Amino acid sequence: MRVRRLMATGAAILIAVGGAGCSAGGRSAPAATRAPAPIPSDPSAVVAAAKARLGTESARFALDSGFDDMAFTGVVNAQTKAWEIVGPEWTIRRVGTDVYVRASGKTLEGLPLFQSRERVAAGGWARTRLPRGSQYSFLFNDRFPWNGADNPGLATDLTRVGGRSFSGRAVVPAKDAGATAAPVTIDFDVDEQGRFVKISSGAEIARAVFTFSDFGTAADITAPPPQDVADESSPFLALMPVF
Repeated sequence: MRVRRLMATGAAILIAVGGAGCSAGGRSAPAATRAPAPIPSDPSAVVAAAKARLGTESARFALDSGFDDMAFTGVVNAQTKAWEIVGPEWTIRRVGTDVYVRASGKTLEGLPLFQSRERVAAGGWARTRLPRGSQYSFLFNDRFPWNGADNPGLATDLTRVGGRSFSGRAVVPAKDAGATAAPVTIDFDVDEQGRFVKISSGAEIARAVFTFSDFGTAADITAPPPQDVADESSPFLALMPVF
């Protein structure tokens, strides 16, 4: 199941842990030009300033996980915290404590849907409540997608490698007794306003890249029309790994 695989790879993102009636939003009118914000000389201060900006503006975001079927793009409303992410064969939308899912192809075949399968197969949505343990998850945590920028705060030995680019390292504790802890590289860029725009984490052979863009974009994310939705009593999201 591709959505299940997406959730099961949360450690690659947080490496230290181990249609009508609805719109994903268009772009808002261009914001007034702002003078570039000064970049602190201390990289740790850059991280602190960037983290303080997270969640204050609606934005677009994306994940390149290294696996095509688990990559996604998304948009989030900073005021309502509603968001939507779109992958190759699936869409997940959160509005309040409701989660809406639609899927096609192999992803739909693998979803354990019961009451809602016919509706989803016809292009509609399955609705369920947030899964149990969502506060411990990456995707369904209330801080998503801003938690995609947590890794720079975990890095040590941060250095500036470009005008607005920085690099550091973190050590991931070994899962198996006797194994050696694995050092990983954490790189990040900030824009002229000091906001995170790219966070790259992991070993050279397996890196996850999380990006933010279009700050201030319109993000009118609402529930799909009722006629397009079927409630799913099966806790299908809870059956997916919640990391």
